[in-house]
Amino acid sequence: MQCYKQLLTLAFVISVSFMTQQSALASITLGGTRFVYGASDDSLSINVKNRDKNPYLVQSWISVYTPPGQASKKSASVKNDTVKKIPFIVTPPLFKIEADESYVLNIVKTESLPLPQDRESVFYLNVKAIPGKVKDKKSSLMISVDSSMKLFYRPSSLEGALADAAGQQLTYKQSGSNLVVNNPTAYFVTLYSLAINGVKIKMPVNSMLDPFGNMSFPAPGSVHTLTWQTLGDQGQISQAKTVSL
Repeated sequence: MQCYKQLLTLAFVISVSFMTQQSALASITLGGTRFVYGASDDSLSINVKNRDKNPYLVQSWISVYTPPGQASKKSASVKNDTVKKIPFIVTPPLFKIEADESYVLNIVKTESLPLPQDRESVFYLNVKAIPGKVKDKKSSLMISVDSSMKLFYRPSSLEGALADAAGQQLTYKQSGSNLVVNNPTAYFVTLYSLAINGVKIKMPVNSMLDPFGNMSFPAPGSVHTLTWQTLGDQGQISQAKTVSL
């Protein structure tokens, strides 16, 4: 009986923890899901909104990008050798945002690290929201919530309308039982959906192709037609494009 009560207590704590994380995630919103810093920009401003009735402490920083599923160093307390690889700073790095208040984060590029000029670079913008204490509640479960969004650096030679067309320039070839997707452009291209012979395939956790990179997908049988969609700079879904092999 005692064991049963302990299990119920544990289940309740886990349930409350999950709901608190979901609540915090929905309460603090940013003005986008991915961001592009152009070489001609002096800074990049990002709106932060607290839609909750309680205050939050918000911490933000830039970290090295690592594909999902691989070990990453997204902690704000990163080692010095990792810090040297980050040519961006976020201001303010830590601030309190009151209920129903808006705030602006500013990202500024430093000269600490030269970036490639023949292709895009990518980093993580990390935002941690820590719920503040509520005065009229004697006890509460406080859980911080981390969100990581892609921050792309776009050299001056790549700025303009060419970025919008990058997803339409992907090429494909079948190699045995695999379909190889090639990105011949200098931009990062994220696949939103891919259908082989009219049948959608399950997208992997990481479906972003590096500039001049490629990615393989299982291809059952011969591939005759391909239909795909990609994500744009603001996270918008492109129109579907179909090609025949």
